[in-house]
Amino acid sequence: MIPFELVEPTSLAKALELLNPDDATVRPIAGGTALMLMMKAGVFHPEKLVSLRKIEPKYSSIVASTDGLRIGAMTTLGVLERSVEVKKHTPLIRRTLLTLSNVRVRNVATVGGALAHGDPHMDLPPVLMALGGLQYSLGAAAYAFKRPRLWPRVFGYHELFHLAVITASVTFYVVVVHYAVPYHRAS
Repeated sequence: MIPFELVEPTSLAKALELLNPDDATVRPIAGGTALMLMMKAGVFHPEKLVSLRKIEPKYSSIVASTDGLRIGAMTTLGVLERSVEVKKHTPLIRRTLLTLSNVRVRNVATVGGALAHGDPHMDLPPVLMALGGLQYSLGAAAYAFKRPRLWPRVFGYHELFHLAVITASVTFYVVVVHYAVPYHRAS
């Protein structure tokens, strides 16, 4: 492995300042499980890694509300697996985690890292993305059924379709900072 600079900011704002989207050798690191393997294999040669481990604790939390769970991107898969709130409200996520990698990896790997890395062998991203994919589906249904006609000639089903696509896209970017998991309600 080649030497690199490790920076450990204490806020997300400072971490964002340190990142440069135009420089592929400067990258954020959360748990680092996949990134370290890439570095050891010689696939990735960073000059600077911006560690997110010391940023505000709210990004490592799991908060239950009446609408669902809010899971911080820095929450480790192990904390997610052992969470009473996750077990109570979203047992599918917990069951998925029990089959995902090994305990050592789950204790280091983060939700944000699992989503951002896009490893096809990870089970968690498809589960979370499917929960968030409802927005795309609602937009497509509005367009297919040509309903609702909210404000004729101003804002109708076609505009609603585009709005749903845009908000779904934004949601998938936001998912890397916090992911809100709606509760499953039995019908």
